[in-house]
Amino acid sequence: MIDPQQNARVTVSEIAQLAGVSVSAVSNWRKRYADFPVPVEGTAAGDFFALNDVLVWLERRGKKVRAPKPVGLNELLWGVANALRDVGEANESLLLAMLQVLTLWRSSIKLNARAVSEEPSLWSGLRAASEDQLPVAWRHAVESLPVGDNPAVREVLSAPSVSWRAVRQVLVAVDRLANEGMREATARVFGEAVSLVIAQMQDSQAIRVFGSSTPRSLTSLIVQLLSPVRGIVYDPAAGHAMALAEAAREASEDIQLVGQEIAEYSWRVGVLHLALCGFEATLNRGDTLLHDAFRGRVADRIILDPPFNTRLTSTDIVFDPRWKYGTSNVADWMWAQHLLHHLAPNGVGVMVVPIASLSRSGRDAMIRARLVEAGELDAVIALPPGLVAGVNVFTALLLFDRTRAAKRGDVLFVDARQLGMSRRGLTNELTPEAITRITNAVRTWRSGQPVSEPTFAAVAGAPEILGGTEAAGEQETHADLTPNRFIRYIAETDEVDALEQLDEIKTTLELSRRALGETVALNSVIDSVASRLILAQEDWPAVRLREVLEERPVVGSRVDPDGGDDERPFVSTSFVTGSGGKIDRLPEEKTRSKRKLRAARRGDVLLASRGIDGASRRVSCATVEIDAELSFSDSLLLLTPKVELLDPDYLRYALTSGTGVAALAALSTGTTIANIRPDALMELEIRVPPLPVQRQLVTSLRAVEDTAEQLASAADQVSQLFSLLRNAAAVGLLQPTSTQH
Repeated sequence: MIDPQQNARVTVSEIAQLAGVSVSAVSNWRKRYADFPVPVEGTAAGDFFALNDVLVWLERRGKKVRAPKPVGLNELLWGVANALRDVGEANESLLLAMLQVLTLWRSSIKLNARAVSEEPSLWSGLRAASEDQLPVAWRHAVESLPVGDNPAVREVLSAPSVSWRAVRQVLVAVDRLANEGMREATARVFGEAVSLVIAQMQDSQAIRVFGSSTPRSLTSLIVQLLSPVRGIVYDPAAGHAMALAEAAREASEDIQLVGQEIAEYSWRVGVLHLALCGFEATLNRGDTLLHDAFRGRVADRIILDPPFNTRLTSTDIVFDPRWKYGTSNVADWMWAQHLLHHLAPNGVGVMVVPIASLSRSGRDAMIRARLVEAGELDAVIALPPGLVAGVNVFTALLLFDRTRAAKRGDVLFVDARQLGMSRRGLTNELTPEAITRITNAVRTWRSGQPVSEPTFAAVAGAPEILGGTEAAGEQETHADLTPNRFIRYIAETDEVDALEQLDEIKTTLELSRRALGETVALNSVIDSVASRLILAQEDWPAVRLREVLEERPVVGSRVDPDGGDDERPFVSTSFVTGSGGKIDRLPEEKTRSKRKLRAARRGDVLLASRGIDGASRRVSCATVEIDAELSFSDSLLLLTPKVELLDPDYLRYALTSGTGVAALAALSTGTTIANIRPDALMELEIRVPPLPVQRQLVTSLRAVEDTAEQLASAADQVSQLFSLLRNAAAVGLLQPTSTQH
């Protein structure tokens, strides 16, 4: 991320990007060359160099300079966040400090644009202040904000969330990247970038941010279910205000944002987040269930992602008109009643719940039953696990829609648990396609059309949902709202799909018949090989590889595509692994390299030098059988046999045999990934018969090897046929031509 201003500064990593080299290469330059530019500033985040000095030095040394890539606003802001990793303060406070400084920076731009006064700008005073002067400069900057600004914003800005030393580091990071791209960005563009960086910081392992924030893909789904977004939008557990910001962006008309958050840190982040997005909002602090800040008010759209399974005591549960359907010592269904209490007559609300709360017995079951009987609940959507980073639990959405016509107490159930896409480890996210599929089912339901999609969606009426059991002479209902109770998990096939599947079965049947016919013909090959093999009458001499190779094994190298002249096909380790022992086609991957000696040619052998394990009795090795110069991976070793002494395929068979792999494992070093040392490989011994005998053995071994490949191909065809037939029978697509009784 290069600052285009004349006095721009760059880090070591940015110099590496300019020169097209690694960071370690730049570090070596600093040690080797006395004339390497001296840092103009040293911070906790690292050294900074003058860009012009670096460019002059690179040109003088003949280093090729790459044109910097265009940098987006979110990359600039992420650069600020990255620069703060080593500040040494509590990581969750750094996000707040960054937002505080960014708010003052944006405010200084607005003040200058309005030409409020001739005094030095708010930002200039902060920027010029030393660490000792910062408290006074900060107070002056906050007091300089227009009186009409949101009072909550001024309250959050009144005291930095970190030490003054850390504030100074944040000022440096923001100032270094405060270029025209950030300066001229509209409130919408800037706000979207801020939202993205907050989400990235929350997910980042480098900067661990603690606090409440609904995941981005889940927020997107919730806002789509609220569409059209209008009127008053309320979030009773606002967190970092991610959902409120997303709803405001989705709205096609002016809306009013209101919310409440119990955690002071999350509330402060949320206030500044909305301010930087340019949205006017009322975000109050406090415990929503115990102290409702918006008592008596209703909202047109409600977003609710509360903390799960919060325990309540008897003193917490007091008489309140919100608890119309009952009380519980677990807060999940109390939150649902809070939402309904504030929902306007034509409003829509969406709430996130742990899926376990859909079937919990006792008071929760009683509240669920009453909600269903009253026709308040419209849809239940089961979601994939792990939508929240680090929390591998299943969640669900409850949809309350008072705009839906012809409500008869029916409820839509959607099972979207299989739609998640793995993002990192156990963390999932909903793709745009998954969100569209869910919202389409809900929109069909809202329009009054029938919804029945096996394995995904179904509709159930109140009698089916509330069906109870006789207990002690009274009827008790569990009101289990888990979607998989009501969805049909039977595969169905339409007529077009059925015809296509039948054609595929017939094609595969023919291929399988041919493949099996070929395997019968292979018997003669096996008989021929067996007849030519006899027990050796003498021991073939053991020879070290250094006696039968042209040179020491060569390690591969992949040179940067912009760093050489001649383009060559590039052989990766996976290409060798999947080659079946012979490279008889050009790889699609290409690279550039000036190192002519590192080219593999016909008759060479490429051996995988990493991951050797004697216990597995497997190693990847292939013979080059095409006329081309091939570059190859640094995890491969190039072996060039002396053709008058050693057949390349015989060498391959010797190295991949059981004794060969065991010997290679003994030569390798390392713990995580075992590596073969080229010098040690030269000392490996193999049995080498005369060259004519080698060639005869290779002919026989290759015939059997090819036979094994054909048999494996035939087995794959038959296995595919079985899979197709099984699937077709399971959906009722097939039946025999005649039925015997």
